Amino acid sequence: AGSVLESQTITGSFKYGSLVILGESLEETLYEPVDEEASSGHSLTTVQVEGGDEGDILKTDGKYLYYLQEKKGLSVAEAGPKPRVVTTLPPDEKMGDFTGMMLTGNRLVIIGRLAIARNLGEGRQTAAQTATAFTLLDLSDPSRPEVVRRLLLPGDLMASRLSGDNLVFATQSSGPNALGYEDDALQGLPAYIDSALGDEDLRLLPPARCRLWTGGVDGRQTFVGLFDVTKEEPAAIQMFTGPIETMYLNGDVMVLSGGESVGSSSRRDAMAPGEYTQPNTEKKSHSTWLFRFIQKEGDFHFSAMNSLPGQLLSRYSLDVFQGRL
Repeated sequence: AGSVLESQTITGSFKYGSLVILGESLEETLYEPVDEEASSGHSLTTVQVEGGDEGDILKTDGKYLYYLQEKKGLSVAEAGPKPRVVTTLPPDEKMGDFTGMMLTGNRLVIIGRLAIARNLGEGRQTAAQTATAFTLLDLSDPSRPEVVRRLLLPGDLMASRLSGDNLVFATQSSGPNALGYEDDALQGLPAYIDSALGDEDLRLLPPARCRLWTGGVDGRQTFVGLFDVTKEEPAAIQMFTGPIETMYLNGDVMVLSGGESVGSSSRRDAMAPGEYTQPNTEKKSHSTWLFRFIQKEGDFHFSAMNSLPGQLLSRYSLDVFQGRL
């Protein structure tokens, strides 16, 4: 096996930013011989935890490239020195605006964002509410991707991971349910659409799948669940009230975290013209909520919750070591 640049050798010294590389050839300096038997031949998306794939706009299985483009949708191209596009799949109204995708075997999941407004007549509309669409494609024939499943959930996508064949997700809605806009009775209820149930009708989560937590946790609706991308089984979905900003997934353990601020930074009391008062500064506190779920038999089971003072620095501030968060 040769090096990556075996077709061209460049000699001399080379500057890349502030780095100067000295050597007889750039090929010998930067590249090691490729062991084709030990290498898979392609790289995967860099992820926080091994085994938990994350969404991206470009994926490859080593033979084909799958990439998303604004307005054009999904393009499939043969991988190689000169990639050749073999097909494109434009988004439809049920897919929304593509934001990412995940790939496993011959299954590709496209993630989309929809903005849905209700028509009030006479040229008037309500403010648009968001929904998240998961569209599952069968890539048995990469030149003819086939839509085999749709899952639509209210709210924005907060996090998603592909763990093995299970797609794990969390969405969050802070307003009326966008999917229930056509029915006033459904606007505040946990409704969703899953074509694996046999149709694309709106369904309500049963009360046993909903947790209405209070005592400091705000009223945002968070939908958490998973489904096997290789099976035609309904998604296992739960809803609870709580703020979610990021997900940590490690094996069968999922931790969702989110922040909540209480109080306002400052305000100025009402005053008469010409009168001056000092700003009334109120103390503002921030809490971080943690929700832990355990995956068993194709479903997530709530395990524990707690709040901590302060704010989580970033999504990489969560980790599990020897079973401890």
